[in-house]
Amino acid sequence: MKLDRQLLPRGWIAPAALLSAIGIGLQQISMPYVWAHGGVTDSATLMHLHTGLGLAIAMLFRDIRILVTYFLVLFCGWVVRAYVDNSTFDQIWPGIVDVLIIIVWSRFCAKLMGWPRDEGHRRIERADLPRFAFIGLMLFPLGVVFSGIMRAWVTVPEELFAGGLQVIFARFFGVLIVTVPLIGFVTEFNVREPYRLRVKRSPHRRALWLLLMLGLLVLAYFVLSNVDRKSTANGAALITDFRYAVAGVLAWVFLYLRPRLAFALLSVAMILICKLASMGIPQPIDPVALANLASISFEALILQIGLLFVFVYHRDVVTQARRLSTQAHVDPVSQLPNLVAFRDVAKLMQKRGEPLEIGYMFIDSSEEWTAGFGIDLQARVQREIAQQLSNFCEPFIAGTGQFVLMPRAEGLTERSWVRVIRRIESLTVDIDGQLVRLSPYLGVAVVKDDSVLALNSALLVASQLAFDARRRYEVRPLYDSSSEPLAGAARTRLQSVGEALANIRSRRIELWFQEIVPAGVRAHDGRRYGEILCRLRSADGELMQPTSFIEPLEAAGRGAELDLSVWRSLVSVLSENHDVASRLRLSVNLGGASLASASFLRDFERVLDAMPVPADSICLEITETAAISGLDEARAVLERVRARGCRIAIDDFGSGVQNFSRLRDLPVDVLKLDGSYVRNVVGNPKDQALVRAAVQLAQAFNAETVAEYVETEEAAQCLREIGVDWFQGHLFAEARPLNDVLEELRRYR
Repeated sequence: MKLDRQLLPRGWIAPAALLSAIGIGLQQISMPYVWAHGGVTDSATLMHLHTGLGLAIAMLFRDIRILVTYFLVLFCGWVVRAYVDNSTFDQIWPGIVDVLIIIVWSRFCAKLMGWPRDEGHRRIERADLPRFAFIGLMLFPLGVVFSGIMRAWVTVPEELFAGGLQVIFARFFGVLIVTVPLIGFVTEFNVREPYRLRVKRSPHRRALWLLLMLGLLVLAYFVLSNVDRKSTANGAALITDFRYAVAGVLAWVFLYLRPRLAFALLSVAMILICKLASMGIPQPIDPVALANLASISFEALILQIGLLFVFVYHRDVVTQARRLSTQAHVDPVSQLPNLVAFRDVAKLMQKRGEPLEIGYMFIDSSEEWTAGFGIDLQARVQREIAQQLSNFCEPFIAGTGQFVLMPRAEGLTERSWVRVIRRIESLTVDIDGQLVRLSPYLGVAVVKDDSVLALNSALLVASQLAFDARRRYEVRPLYDSSSEPLAGAARTRLQSVGEALANIRSRRIELWFQEIVPAGVRAHDGRRYGEILCRLRSADGELMQPTSFIEPLEAAGRGAELDLSVWRSLVSVLSENHDVASRLRLSVNLGGASLASASFLRDFERVLDAMPVPADSICLEITETAAISGLDEARAVLERVRARGCRIAIDDFGSGVQNFSRLRDLPVDVLKLDGSYVRNVVGNPKDQALVRAAVQLAQAFNAETVAEYVETEEAAQCLREIGVDWFQGHLFAEARPLNDVLEELRRYR
């Protein structure tokens, strides 16, 4: 038992010897009074502290040898005293029976109360309180009845009755003073703070209270010990007069002092009650005095059990509150400290006036840990990352693959922040048998002052910097150079995301159409070809342009929701205009987040099933970066869609870094040339060479080419000479509502 090793030596012999020595010492402590009733006059004591210790031993120790040794040593000491007093064998032999009975009875009562217990369950619970009251304080003292039966052969009835009552009261007070307080003291020994949600550490004030209370208790005992018994009308009256004050003081002790100190003071208070009770016993004793003694004993029992209930209930409430608080400070998946814990630590550092700089790390593609392999892998990877980060700072988890980093008191230099990134970049994670390196992005911001607003702003800025680093593929930390503009930009971005999502979910989506015209090089089937563009209409009727919501939605991981809403709206519009919808050839965007989302793909296939136009009228536009970053998954998805008859277009072709070498791995029908090359194709020979190479590559793969952002006739002529198949740009057609195009087709069919 871990706790016993702190209080007692190991093994059973040394604890038995030590406890036996304590028991012999307790035998010498008495609360004497004279029993004079019915012709029997005898010196008695109102408490058997050694018996209370014996019951506590039976409750705390599983090894029966300790209990047996304890009572046998006490019995030997009693025999020595009896021999010195010239007692006869007829007076001694019942003691042998007594010691056997008390050993068995102590163990039996301990078992009835559910003790001894395993290490993890050794504490006083609410269910123990009635057992302590009825078994420990009532049934256990009545064990003297068995001894009385054996003594009936050698003891006259009057002496037997008197001795039995004396022992019952003495054992009761022994349990009251020693057993229950000692059980509480031992089981709560490791608790070094009071059971309070917030413990204010003021040792000098606490020591003053402790000295004051001990002084009052010692003074009270000294006064009561020297009061002339005859001048005290009734010790029971003192207990009655001050019982509420005693209960209140002891309740305060249990609520505001350490448990082991509270239980020690409880034992002292029970000794005082026992002393007052002994003072109230008249000579000779009469039935009224016996009734008063029984009444005092019962009130002491109620007081102790009531205090135990207050302690246990308060302890359980505080423990549960602490447990809930701990759970609120820990991420349930990875069991790492979360943002709640970060804020508490940060507030503490702010109160100390320490300069506070925080980092925000984002691990790219971290959402795939859960999407592909479940939360077990997510938790393992995040714990490995946190372990590496803990070498430099305190990591707090902010989401899947996102960490808030708080430097320790000495802070981190710019070189140290770089080392943080390098450490995570060098970390390899085993994902389904493959070693994968991580791609971290880091933003660093300074908390300007000790306000909550400054902390929140710094956190927002650091997170924005981390996501900006990801968008810019910045492998070094981004630092806060102007936190207020960045914080304002981050809030604007968050506001844009919220407003866009509200419009999407309210179905305030408008589909626009920008026509793509033939360059005249290839023949076409006569259908009007164009790209579907998305606009959102706010609640007040204002039209939101794509630049204000597409990038923030994608950064917030909501791109798939936008894509699905656009496709569903397209099905609805085409279904309402099915008579002319087949005269269109439509190109519709699909983001990288959508390709990686299994739930989106399931819904998307249902959308394609409901499409009221032929499959070859639909062309899926995906960005080159999205296609290449998840090549295997993208190829599988695109092949399924292409098998339905739909066409596949690579948007912004030329913006990536692995274009030509990986194009052969994707099913492609159309290459849409990146506008940054098209704009300068006339005056920039390098751009012209890249466009020419892309056209030749498309021809080799039997794919069509579309040039975006064609703004001038010179550019159109140059592209026509190079061999581009289709043009898209303001030179040929402005974007306009899809419904207007459908209505125009209806008028001129």
